[in-house]
Amino acid sequence: MKARLNLTIDDQLIERVKVYAEAQETSVSEIVEQYFIQLTSVKKTNNIVDLISQLDKPQIPETLNLKEAYYQSKLK
Repeated sequence: MKARLNLTIDDQLIERVKVYAEAQETSVSEIVEQYFIQLTSVKKTNNIVDLISQLDKPQIPETLNLKEAYYQSKLK
């Protein structure tokens, strides 16, 4: 079931949105409805620890001198 909603929006903005909606072959109502759906949808966000744990582990030899490797890479 659809319901009506009254909004107060600047006249110039309404005209720009109408032009945009026509170019997208949709309606202003559909744009607003899709925006509200996106705005109210629940999004699961990963924290930094979750993101890092998903990364591949680098293969670094234990005998590698990281400080020396860093400076050698800067010389190239």
